[in-house]
Amino acid sequence: MPRSRDAVLSQVLTVAQMRAAEEALIAAGTSVDALMQLAGRGAGDWVRRIAGGGSVTVLCGPGNNGGDGWVIAEYLREHGNAVQVVQAREPATVAARNARALYRGAVVSADSVTGGMCSSIACSVAG
Repeated sequence: MPRSRDAVLSQVLTVAQMRAAEEALIAAGTSVDALMQLAGRGAGDWVRRIAGGGSVTVLCGPGNNGGDGWVIAEYLREHGNAVQVVQAREPATVAARNARALYRGAVVSADSVTGGMCSSIACSVAG
């Protein structure tokens, strides 16, 4: 039975609610790396269902959202999707660097994709 729009939206957290949930989990002993793996693999599963067996390009910035992107990319690669990561900049957080280290697929720099026109402002939006 399809869920109603209100039922689906009631499961969406605000930014403040998400931060509070993450802080509570971290305070209880869950690592940022473990949260990143959980979120990234969950998002990767969703992307995989949408992409089917098709190829996927993931844009990864330097922060923890970029770290989630590295996890998503590796999840998709492990499940048979052709994946390319476009890296805006090197990961800048410990968790993002750890996620990057676990990725085994293709990586290109954003500058190579944009012909060197990836300004620091545009690239920072991605991360």
